Amino acid sequence: MKTLIKDFIARILDSGEMESPMNNRLLHRLPPRAKRVACATALAIASVSAGATCVPNPESYGTSSVPFTVTIVHQPGQSVRYTSWATGSLTNFVVPFGNAIITTTWSGTASQLFSDRTYPCTPGPNQLCNTAALQPFDINSADSLGVSVDADDNVILTLYSWGNGRQPFKGTCNTTTNILYAFGNDEMLAITFGSPVPDPQ
Repeated sequence: MKTLIKDFIARILDSGEMESPMNNRLLHRLPPRAKRVACATALAIASVSAGATCVPNPESYGTSSVPFTVTIVHQPGQSVRYTSWATGSLTNFVVPFGNAIITTTWSGTASQLFSDRTYPCTPGPNQLCNTAALQPFDINSADSLGVSVDADDNVILTLYSWGNGRQPFKGTCNTTTNILYAFGNDEMLAITFGSPVPDPQ
């Protein structure tokens, strides 16, 4: 039965059509509950594919991870400006069996580094600096950042290091550069994505 559902979903995603002679034959071979699951799953995945164009989508169903990098320019005051940077993986769960919920949101957690959090670098054989300096983006002063992106390009940042505060953004996908960007009250963020990584079978 799982194979029939997978074939049905794959054909819909390939053709973009719910109704076709082959799809109808596959659907006819499924029991009523499996038919509902197959149709609901196909529609959910199709809605993801029609949504955010910057985020790569699952090929059919299951889980995949997508590498991402988010850069944020903060300007909380006229004379205060700094940049933060984080990289990690987003995961989307699309489960078509049992009582699992089909989701269309990519989410993940990453270490967030800041340009104004510096580390004193002293020249030496084990240091990368040639002169004494304060190196930005101190890895020892990172925050824990949650990132989620839905099919409508809505972005939510969760500040785990600051009481789990949430910052919502309405993102825009630049289809030429494949960069998802958004503006807040005193910041601008840009998110880039790598190629999806399928889960090992």
